Order: sequence, then structure tokens, then C-alpha cells
Amino acid sequence: MARSRLVGHVTACEPPRRIVFTWEDPDGEGATEVEVRFAAEGNATRVEVEHRGWEVGPKATAAGKSYDRGWDFVLGKYTAAA
Repeated sequence: MARSRLVGHVTACEPPRRIVFTWEDPDGEGATEVEVRFAAEGNATRVEVEHRGWEVGPKATAAGKSYDRGWDFVLGKYTAAA
């Protein structure tokens, strides 16, 4: 069985408002930071994601440009499941 590699740490957790964690692509150059904020909107919840810190290196800077679409995909899966 393959061993998992740790790819991040929770750095702030303030239920039910937000969670912040580091994330490092296993092939990346260093850790980036993801902040997820939750806000009530009527009978729904708005989820805002900010993924920052891509300037850790040229490979990460280039990869960061594609992650906006990646988060849309991930959050779309959560929306469909809810």
C-alpha cells in the first residue's frame, strides 16, 4: 500500500465562518494558502474560495493560472451533491 504524503496544514479554523489551510502540490515548489469563507444567504450558503501564494516559484505561478477553473470544478461537485 502506498503511503500518503502530507500536503497541508490547517492554520485557522473559525466555525462557521472560515477555514484556512496550506496546500502543496506534491510536485510543487512550496506551499500555497487556501481560505474558504462561508456566509448565510437566505436559505443557502455562499462559499468563497481564495487560493493565494502562487509566487513560491515559476512552476507554481504558471499552475496558479489554471486553478481558478479547478476550484469551479470542485465546488460544482459539492453543489451537485448538496
